[in-house]
Amino acid sequence: MFSFIKQLFGKNSKASAKIWRPVAKDKLIEAQLIAVDFETTGLDPDQDEIISMGFCPIKNSAIPLADCIHLVVNTERNLTSENVAIHGLTDDVLSAGISQKQALMKFIELTENKIIVAHHHNIERAFIQKLANKILGTPIPLSFSDTHYFAKLRMERKQQPISQESLRLFNLREQQGLPHYKAHNALEDAISTAELYLAQKASLNTDEDKISLKDMGLFNYKN
Repeated sequence: MFSFIKQLFGKNSKASAKIWRPVAKDKLIEAQLIAVDFETTGLDPDQDEIISMGFCPIKNSAIPLADCIHLVVNTERNLTSENVAIHGLTDDVLSAGISQKQALMKFIELTENKIIVAHHHNIERAFIQKLANKILGTPIPLSFSDTHYFAKLRMERKQQPISQESLRLFNLREQQGLPHYKAHNALEDAISTAELYLAQKASLNTDEDKISLKDMGLFNYKN
């Protein structure tokens, strides 16, 4: 059982670990990181559902591929032909997936006490909080570092033109000299985000033990 769930339901509350909350001045080298990406039935959290999750740990400035995880989630909605064309997941595939409750519990297990690395994190945040409210009746605490935000901030400082297209994961990877990848697969997108994050960190040209969470962008949420 996870410390947040213990505190939420009051189980073993005296023994429960305090929920970790990073602060901007903390050193990046001391933080645990995991890149996360969702595939969904659409872009509206109020109407759409998570159908797959990708998790990619970042350890010692490297990506341990053997520890990466891909989960397919059995949604309550039928997929449209447009959905299937984008992500390649069919109703039959989803019907064999884990339940939404199992997906949420796995998300909490894998991300607890970690900073979640995401590209345009508000999407992942909105969808997982919708699921948390549905399953637990309350949102969960989350901490993010955002590759989209990092790139936008750097472009603003350099007074470079900014567009929605220039901030896409695909194009930012190309700017960093990273290889092309197949989009719209949660695990591949999570790995691609992790690679971009490491490239962005390297672009700071700063000793790793001097980089703070603020330098990479830190977002803390209670809901």
